Amino acid sequence: MTVYIKTIISALLLTASISAGGERGEISKANELYKSGKISEAEKIYSQVLENNPESEYAKYNLAAAKLKSGSTEEGFNLLREILSESKNRELIEKANTQLGFQQLKEGVKGVSPDSKLNQQQVEEKLEMLKRSKSRLKKLSGKQKNKGIEIAKRYKKILEDIKKQQQKKQQKKKQNSDKNEDKEKESEKNKEQQQDKQSEKQNKQSENNDSQDQQQTKKQDSQDKQKSEQQKQQNSAEQKNKENQQNSDEQKQAEKMNKQKKKLAKEKAEKIAREILQREKKLKKERIKARRERIQVEKDW
Repeated sequence: MTVYIKTIISALLLTASISAGGERGEISKANELYKSGKISEAEKIYSQVLENNPESEYAKYNLAAAKLKSGSTEEGFNLLREILSESKNRELIEKANTQLGFQQLKEGVKGVSPDSKLNQQQVEEKLEMLKRSKSRLKKLSGKQKNKGIEIAKRYKKILEDIKKQQQKKQQKKKQNSDKNEDKEKESEKNKEQQQDKQSEKQNKQSENNDSQDQQQTKKQDSQDKQKSEQQKQQNSAEQKNKENQQNSDEQKQAEKMNKQKKKLAKEKAEKIAREILQREKKLKKERIKARRERIQVEKDW
């Protein structure tokens, strides 16, 4: 299958050099290098010819073939698309369509088999490539067209089967994922229920603790109130004792002062009495002296 496609592509390259005009020598030389497997050297010559003559459609066509051969697929496709959009040469347009169609077919069938390990993106890309190839090949005529379309259909069927298998695997994976998700949801639900039960238990415990705390608080308040009353009573008793002690001290002080007053009054009275007594004694002495002096005068007389 791949050999058939390569044969078609090689034949297209050789045919392209027939109408190359004055550039035939360079293009023929490049074609020989291409046939001998020296693709990069051939590509350089095609590029040089195209640089010298940008209007050389066959140089561009063969350069596209060399790019595709060397693995620069997108660059080769772009060059072929330029020919298809710009050229008015029907023969060259048909060759470009053939080259592009079979190259797309080649890319589409590359690595494809019933047991291929292609991922979903690769399958989609190859189906799209085969679709484009089929669209190109329908514009051709002859056995090449029919053979190419037959290959495209065959590999499209293989890719579609692979895609169905992938979809089944994906669906099964999704179902398993959904089951696992349901299990996780159920597990999460059970977990939430356990958490709710635990939370409810904790709330009840918390309520019991709050109730105990309230009772303890009431008890403590009662004890504090009782202590406060006792303290008030004790303070009142102490205050009363203090007042009684103060009254007692004041009374003692008053008694002491009274005693002192009495003592002072007594001392003062005694002092006055002594002064009076001394004065009386003095007056008595003066009277006695005065009497003696009078008696003495009478004697002198």
